[in-house]
Amino acid sequence: MRKITVAALVILALSFTTIASGDSDAASSDIMLFEVNPFTDDEGISLHNYGSSSVYLSDYSVTDNPSKTSSEGIVTFDESLTIGPGETLTFVKDGTKSFFSDRYTTYVDGKGDVTFSSKFALSNSGDDVYLFKGEIIIDTFVYGNATVQKEGLWTGDPFAIKKGNFAIRISADGFDSSCWYKYMPGGTNIPFDPDLKIDADVTPFLFPESGGIPVYRALEDAKESVYITIYTLSSANVLGLLEQLLKNGVSVNLLLEAAPLDIAKPVTDGRLKTLAEAGADIKLIGDVSGDRFDYVHAKYCIIDGSKVIITSENWVTNNMNGKVVTDPTQGAGNRGWGAIVESIEYASFMMNVFTNDSDMSYGDVVDFDEVTSGLKPATLTYTSPTDTYPVKTYSTQITPGLSPDSSYDAEVYYMSNATDRIFSEQQSLTASYTDYTVESPMKYLSQKASIGLDVRLIFSKNVSLSIVDEINATSQIKTAQMLAPYVHNKGIICDDTVIIASVNWTTTSFNNNRESLIVIHDKDVTDYFAKAYEGDFDRNYKDSGLTVTFTEIQSTYDSPGEYTVAVEVKQSGSFTYSWDLDGTVKQTTASRTILDLQKGDHILTVTVTDTSGSTGKASYSFTVNEKENPADGLFEKIKPYIAPILIILFAILVAAMRASGSKKSKGKKSGGKKR
Repeated sequence: MRKITVAALVILALSFTTIASGDSDAASSDIMLFEVNPFTDDEGISLHNYGSSSVYLSDYSVTDNPSKTSSEGIVTFDESLTIGPGETLTFVKDGTKSFFSDRYTTYVDGKGDVTFSSKFALSNSGDDVYLFKGEIIIDTFVYGNATVQKEGLWTGDPFAIKKGNFAIRISADGFDSSCWYKYMPGGTNIPFDPDLKIDADVTPFLFPESGGIPVYRALEDAKESVYITIYTLSSANVLGLLEQLLKNGVSVNLLLEAAPLDIAKPVTDGRLKTLAEAGADIKLIGDVSGDRFDYVHAKYCIIDGSKVIITSENWVTNNMNGKVVTDPTQGAGNRGWGAIVESIEYASFMMNVFTNDSDMSYGDVVDFDEVTSGLKPATLTYTSPTDTYPVKTYSTQITPGLSPDSSYDAEVYYMSNATDRIFSEQQSLTASYTDYTVESPMKYLSQKASIGLDVRLIFSKNVSLSIVDEINATSQIKTAQMLAPYVHNKGIICDDTVIIASVNWTTTSFNNNRESLIVIHDKDVTDYFAKAYEGDFDRNYKDSGLTVTFTEIQSTYDSPGEYTVAVEVKQSGSFTYSWDLDGTVKQTTASRTILDLQKGDHILTVTVTDTSGSTGKASYSFTVNEKENPADGLFEKIKPYIAPILIILFAILVAAMRASGSKKSKGKKSGGKKR
């Protein structure tokens, strides 16, 4: 019996050894890809050591193909090169000095420590990058228009990156886009942090109802300094107030977009010349090749280092007319939202943004005086508004956001986590966003609406009625177009949280502009804006068709198989149901059906028709994963214990062999003895 037991232990030990050393899609390692830069002459990668010991890199390599025997190139490292604990090393093809190659210890191709094969090249449009340890892939990065060439190494969409940026890892706990961040040289590069909540006193207000009076009152109270970043500042009255502040000893500092669209450039404004001659520090940003932002489209003001004004609106004549109106359709200004935020911490956050963006060392910022030597100053006057706009201040918490840093992540986070309502009022919409399978705010609105949340959208006349009708017809998002007042707003309400922003729903605004955003975590403040929103919506929404919502569907299925899905129609009547799964359609007269779901990403669209011909649609995007191999799960669970188990098994084996030998020896001695 003992022989059988020992043999079994030996087989078990060998099986553990086989599992531990066998080929796998990804192995654990302290060394990971940390940065990937596919652009310009400093193309290359950085590696980071997340462990506590130095590691020789000679056993590591980087390729842009999961097969090292392919025709793709490879990056290899000298046998003497080590990377210390917590250290980052950068490897580039060319020795050109740049921001990417000038922050960590950098090694250049062919200089002895790193070799890039001639075929190694990272495509600007998209590629996949693999870090090998020996023959096993231990890390993966996929970006742009590339696709994953080997399952299990990267999940979800490729990482989005644009020229002039590079990718930097912000989490070592996964292999998907959420673990990476788009780093922009010269940017603030502040990822979205939902746990960052700053105590603040917030005073909300509306355009056109307020006529900008809360802005005037806050500026009138300035004692030491005013810093303003804004896309367009053309209100003569605001400029007159800034001149008055200068005369009262207040420091005035402006950072203005140099070339706003369809608006006269600041270099032609003699009123700004008057401010400059009165002592204002005025800088213009943009309108040059290689500038950091497509447009500086933010609208914020920092007062005395303790107060921030943030608005969706530019400070132009109509918005800042100083007249209170009760009927927004009769006001001169746009529909927009704003807030006065009293918080030293938030003011410091925004001051760092202002300082970064106004830095002249990047070549896209110029001093106003240097480019307007021949401009004649103009006379300025200020008239304080006589109307009284009622305001209330709330003690609450806020979370900041920025474009291109974090605005998209922030908006998607709060929409994804909404459980009751999402209201949004938007000036613009990128055309591709009407495809709900495309990564965009509309994808999340459609999903939430399809499971019964109260999801509403109001667009300006910039978004055509045909698109409004299409959204109403193809989703459960209740969508309206508002003509008066003109919708310049970019606000979002998610349950009891409200977002005030300058961020349009366009790829440029999310990814390329400098935009400002604030999230206010307060039910009373949110309800303040929701009341105005509901008034806008009720005036402009036209109910169209049946209301259809999913009642039985999942965003993720663990494995392929047959699953039941169901919908509910708000209206009463008899209906037929057309279920379109990725282009394959089936008809039913029941509101439930069984679908055979295969691995991958899918979109299900249900069209419901009543006996009169009225229709309604609901769409839902979901993912079906591959069923996990139980052996893989077992291996992950026992992996930390493999080495101790092997040691124990070896000790048991040795002890058993010694015991067996000792018994045989005793048996021989006993057999030679006679009684």
